[in-house]
Amino acid sequence: MASILLALHRLGVLGVPALLVAGAALAQASSQPKTRQPTLQSVRQQEDVRTNANMSQSAENRKLREMDRRLNRTLRSVCVGC
Repeated sequence: MASILLALHRLGVLGVPALLVAGAALAQASSQPKTRQPTLQSVRQQEDVRTNANMSQSAENRKLREMDRRLNRTLRSVCVGC
């Protein structure tokens, strides 16, 4: 009978800390944020943003080229009269 109680005592001494460590590890693992795969909709939204940015840049480039062309024409007409 004493040997059974001694065995249970040893199991308790070793088992309780092991359970505490395992519980802490499980709690830590469950609190980690889960990584998610991008959805098709989010990928399309990113592509739309890039497309809109490219379109606005090309529109700005066109405006700048037009302003540059007008400035060059004005400067040529001023310099011709010098």
